[in-house]
Amino acid sequence: MSEMDETLQIFFAETDDLLRSAEESLLRLESAPKPGPDVEEIFRAVHTLKSGSAMVGFPVISDYAHVLENLLERLRSGKLAISKPLISFLLSDVDFLRQMVDRGGQGKLEAEPDIIKSKKAQLNRFLGMEAIPGDEAKAQPAAPPKKKAPEKKAAEPSAPAAAIPAAAAGDLAGHWKFYQIDMKFREDLFRSGQDPILLILGLSEMVELVDVMPDISHLPPLGDMDPFSLYISWRLTVKSSASLEEIEDVFMFVKDDNDIHIEDITSRFKDGVEVIETEKPLGEVLLERGAISKEDLDLALGQQKRLGQILVESGKIDESTLEQVVSRQEESRRTYRKTSVRVDVEKINHLVNLAEEIGISLSRLRDMISKSALAHGSEMEQEMENLLKVNREFQERVSQIRMFPLEGTFRRFQRIARDTAFEQNKRIRVNLVGLDTELDKEVIEHITDPLKHLVRNSVDHGLETPAERDKAGKPPEGVIEFRAFQKGGMILIQISDDGRGMDVEKISARAIELGIIKPGQAVDDTNLLDIICRPGFSTAEQVSAISGRGVGMDVVRTEVERLGGTMTIDTVRGQGTTFTLSLPLTFALLEALHIKVCDRSFLVPLWGVAGTEKYIPAQARFFGAGQRVYSFRGEYVPLVDLVTVFGMDVHDQDRQSETLVFVNTSRQRFGMLVDQVLDPHQVVVKSLESNFKSVKGLSGATIMGDGSVALVMDLFALEEMFYQQPSRSKVQ
Repeated sequence: MSEMDETLQIFFAETDDLLRSAEESLLRLESAPKPGPDVEEIFRAVHTLKSGSAMVGFPVISDYAHVLENLLERLRSGKLAISKPLISFLLSDVDFLRQMVDRGGQGKLEAEPDIIKSKKAQLNRFLGMEAIPGDEAKAQPAAPPKKKAPEKKAAEPSAPAAAIPAAAAGDLAGHWKFYQIDMKFREDLFRSGQDPILLILGLSEMVELVDVMPDISHLPPLGDMDPFSLYISWRLTVKSSASLEEIEDVFMFVKDDNDIHIEDITSRFKDGVEVIETEKPLGEVLLERGAISKEDLDLALGQQKRLGQILVESGKIDESTLEQVVSRQEESRRTYRKTSVRVDVEKINHLVNLAEEIGISLSRLRDMISKSALAHGSEMEQEMENLLKVNREFQERVSQIRMFPLEGTFRRFQRIARDTAFEQNKRIRVNLVGLDTELDKEVIEHITDPLKHLVRNSVDHGLETPAERDKAGKPPEGVIEFRAFQKGGMILIQISDDGRGMDVEKISARAIELGIIKPGQAVDDTNLLDIICRPGFSTAEQVSAISGRGVGMDVVRTEVERLGGTMTIDTVRGQGTTFTLSLPLTFALLEALHIKVCDRSFLVPLWGVAGTEKYIPAQARFFGAGQRVYSFRGEYVPLVDLVTVFGMDVHDQDRQSETLVFVNTSRQRFGMLVDQVLDPHQVVVKSLESNFKSVKGLSGATIMGDGSVALVMDLFALEEMFYQQPSRSKVQ
């Protein structure tokens, strides 16, 4: 790869982060329309994009970003009021910049001159000018720009999409550690003969003081002050080669009667700089340092000026304090950018595959060693177990790199919900819960479109207009909530609205009309989802750009189940609807139970295994054409014959089924009669479709330690094949 190609790749990756950051800040700004950190973040993103695009040879983008920067400068200086139309325009500008970057990446002219001229005219109206000097000359490039190698490196990524901590350099690579020490002494400390200043001085002999933050918030008025009482507490940040126990020994004589807390915070430092301050707003840092009070911060944020300037002018802090904090933040940002790298997902996937290959080879080697009588109990066998343990941890660590927080995804849906409501003249508030919940990047990519459809459905079908909500006794502003949390080995994503709920009677009438259910058959929680997810089903009387064609819910459910997840619905007429998606944590690794049927290996995903027990033929109940049920935890569940479902060529005399594996897909429960239940395994699943061909009832395959191939069951497809008319697919 040439230097220029690499520079362009960095630019495109960084631009995606910058525009996403700007979009998220605009959405926050709409909820709290006042100058502050969000305006600064938008300005910083556009400014970085302006210089970066000019550096890699995209002058049209750079020029337009420069004009947009003029508007944002007026916004952050308080000369331009923040309004909903302005937010909408800036959001559309973010989309426009994204389109120009995409076109530039395809080798096309970033935007046609007429379009640029039109967009600048809109900017002018917000700026209140007749024209922006020099823009006409720049708006019409004669030809697509040539990509010349830049003299300087592209700007460092400000918010890496896939950031992997690099090894710390300098003294952190050795024995130095950082500690945070909170010292809150009792008020009568002086009467016991102790002096906190002497303690700090004694501590400084074995540590290097990085930061000292006194808390004087409990100081009484001068007239009420007792000279023999202690009102101040401290937070120290220190650097030392001493252990935590050695630091604690300094406070041996005071720790029992006072509040002394010592924490190892080495992980928060890179190259001796605390990177945790990278993304903190200035006000939050000043508040933590005790430089200002919460009241000072709230008052300052309400003014149309930059926060630091307000606090200095009002005498809350001096210029040197502000410069010190800003300098620390800038150093923290620079250090964070140096200690993180971007990694292509394909490279991570390659590492996962290599880890699996190593694991297979190690397992086979262990089997070979275990068969040797001389090796039994030897050091060689012990070392093999250690290698297998290390490899399992390696697989888990690599798979964790693929995990991304859902914040970026939820922010995009917040934008979709906001724009959809704006088009329909509805008022909306979006709540985001569980933004730090992580999910495999590949899973996120697969669920993005299904979730997008659910969001638009919630706004279109769920939320009422302000007039309708007022008539129903609700606040005019509707609420949609995106919530994510982990439950067991699954991630649950919920999309809730407080709207009108689903009209079950209307759904029932439409289902009868389409022949989905029979007249008189009830529509309830057991079949509601099945009905609305039928292809072509819709109750909309008019077709709109958003809904009415009966396309969407079936696709949503199909995609979720293809990922090995489930979808449920909970709706109350007049109160709202909640869709809950239960999704696997990752595609990279699967926890599965190894079973054998007729000497063939299968893997059952552990999330669906409800239990196992010995099969007692006398306890089975037969009915119909050879169908069987079996009692499991007080309930009779049907038994699935895998030989019949998969159409395996096996004679009855070859069967030695002795064990039942009970499965719960959250929709159905059933038992599977198997020959053997072996140990659970953590495996990397390979797609059958991409490596062989699609087989219904199977989601993939993997290679076991003995070199044999094990087929991974698709429990939802298996359920469908058993409960409906099964189409047999031979498993050879």
